[in-house]
Amino acid sequence: MGATEVHIVGGFHPELPLEYYEEMFRTIKKSHPEMHIKALTAAEVFFIARLTKNSVKEVLTRLKTSGLDTMPGGGAELFHPDIRNQIVRGKCSGQEWLDTIEQAHNLGIKSNVTMLFGHIEKPEHVVDHLVKIREVQKRTKGFLTLIPLKFSLDNTELEKKGLVTSESASTYDLRVTAVSRLMLANQLDNISVYWVALGKKLAQVALTYGGNDLVGTAFSEEIYRAAGKGTNSSIIELANMIKEIGREPAQRDTFFNILQKF
Repeated sequence: MGATEVHIVGGFHPELPLEYYEEMFRTIKKSHPEMHIKALTAAEVFFIARLTKNSVKEVLTRLKTSGLDTMPGGGAELFHPDIRNQIVRGKCSGQEWLDTIEQAHNLGIKSNVTMLFGHIEKPEHVVDHLVKIREVQKRTKGFLTLIPLKFSLDNTELEKKGLVTSESASTYDLRVTAVSRLMLANQLDNISVYWVALGKKLAQVALTYGGNDLVGTAFSEEIYRAAGKGTNSSIIELANMIKEIGREPAQRDTFFNILQKF
């Protein structure tokens, strides 16, 4: 089907040993040695370390030896404890996420980083998140891209509790993209626009507000689908979306090397 990487997140399984993940990565590499493995968020790695009574460094080292190439950016949510304690349950703290990802970067494992916005946060919490990303990036140069993720309301506890009654305005979404570009300038080159969360039309606009990377050719995406969003698109459709706004589309690999232009 033309996939260049396999993206694996599995949540927080209370019983699976570290050897399970090692075997999974080795099996993938044996079957598809050219396939890039992007797997396990910093939150999951921290959890596995606690569960198996290993250090974070030991877990990361063993996973890398087994075939882990890079890590996705999930689990970051928002780092500020005032907000994180309300929107996150059972995951590591914001500082533990940052410490884990910095250890990964120091071992040569690059990663993405996400930011979940559009729920109960205030602008200062977005700024706090971006400052912390920038500080890690200054030290490690290990982040490949920031992916701002718009909160999707349907089927969430924040909706059921009445804490969030509507999704954020498009104007706010665009300001988050723009501020991300401005605050990370000269440190992190790539700001990804996730059309699954924004919708295709707003994603086009976000690409003119600081975004440079249109994300969303996954064959099976479950997180936003569970929150009522459509998740299907083709490379050609995304290329046409980019052409419509006067930009030149190109398919990249995980490290933002150009594979082909359209």
